[in-house]
Amino acid sequence: MPTAQQYKALVAAFSITFLEIGTFKSFGVLVSPMKEELQTNLMTLGFAIAVSHAMGSFFAPIISKVTESIGERLTIIIGGFMASVGLILSALVNDLSWMTFCFAFVGIGSAMSFIAGILAISKYFEYHNQSTAIGVSYAGGSIGVMLCPPVVEELKKLFGWRAALALVGATNANLIVCGMLIRPIQRYRRIKPSTQINQERTSREKFLKIIQLWKQKLLQPFYVLAVKPIFIAVLVARLFSTMIYSGWAIFLVPHAIDKGISPEKAALLSSIGGVAAIFGRLLPGPILDKEYISVVKLIVLVSLLNSGAYFADHWLYVFWTLSLGAVVNGFYFGLEPVLAFPISVDVLGTDLTRDGFSLTFMPSAIGEMLGGFLIGKYSVTVVS
Repeated sequence: MPTAQQYKALVAAFSITFLEIGTFKSFGVLVSPMKEELQTNLMTLGFAIAVSHAMGSFFAPIISKVTESIGERLTIIIGGFMASVGLILSALVNDLSWMTFCFAFVGIGSAMSFIAGILAISKYFEYHNQSTAIGVSYAGGSIGVMLCPPVVEELKKLFGWRAALALVGATNANLIVCGMLIRPIQRYRRIKPSTQINQERTSREKFLKIIQLWKQKLLQPFYVLAVKPIFIAVLVARLFSTMIYSGWAIFLVPHAIDKGISPEKAALLSSIGGVAAIFGRLLPGPILDKEYISVVKLIVLVSLLNSGAYFADHWLYVFWTLSLGAVVNGFYFGLEPVLAFPISVDVLGTDLTRDGFSLTFMPSAIGEMLGGFLIGKYSVTVVS
């Protein structure tokens, strides 16, 4: 039976993913007014928005080591502050270059909170229902995908896109509260030097030792690729998956509007995809914990299903058919990230899981930036 502190940690991780992924998905309803006011194109704007979600993932191995040093709680708090401030500042700038910089700041802060939250859950539920707990944590993102875009759409109508973005930033300050709910599992005690003279004599040696230690820590995650080269296939799969996700998250609403769907119904597609993603988040945990199917077979099965939905999109122009496509896509994008941790365990083993899991965020970062850029470029080509 989970303890009260385990439930608190689960609520915190659930809320973090709700805010992090819900915020990213909400950019879709702000694309059109941002494009007009900033006088840019979808290709460039798509890249800038993708940076908000990708930059932090690119630095995931470093974030993982920072979390080891200062703990999950403090990492989440610092990340929440960065995400909130970055979003508020991005609502004030008039230049896309500065906005991209602010979005990068947001991305690093969001990733710090997100990665630390998942790592905390993996510790709290290390010996019981770990996959289920991680799936529940990720389900917060699916509900964020479902609820945030319609709310931001209404805020945009009432106050304009800048005020709506600033309010989203203020809401992200709740990540700090989420960090407060996480308590360290292990407590460390400081060893006081015996004499002040000894402390002064060894201070330079300690500093050099810390520098050397951090060099080893930063390179340590890449060691798993030498030990288990097959894990490269997992990283390549994550690259292509997140390329597709980035385009879906940013351009689903504009894409539906281009097909003749009203803005209100187009925003509703995000909610429909979010509902499907909830099932995608929650389904794999019990299945994998009870070993009904291997994680590799599960990801292959849902990938084939998602590919079929994208292939059929060319012929979908009616709202209910687009809704079916959103259900399949949402289910896949809900399930795929949840499998990153268990597939790291399956391929690498328990000892290398933490480093391998942090590495999966790097191809995600590259994929998200490429997805926003390339799909935006394709949209410009098709429209012109």
